Amino acid sequence: MSSRSTHHGELRAGSQRSAILLAEQDRFAANFAEYFLRTEGYDIALVVTEEEARVEL
Repeated sequence: MSSRSTHHGELRAGSQRSAILLAEQDRFAANFAEYFLRTEGYDIALVVTEEEARVEL
């Protein structure tokens, strides 16, 4: 099973959970959104720059 490293965990291929790439420059807003999305069962890849988002894709 392959996986991608994220700033806050891993996104696992074949996982039953949906994955979201969250790109947000405001660290407080990003952490807030990440918390609620994780509580709803999503895997999150959190990035703060456009370059980081392109790497994750």
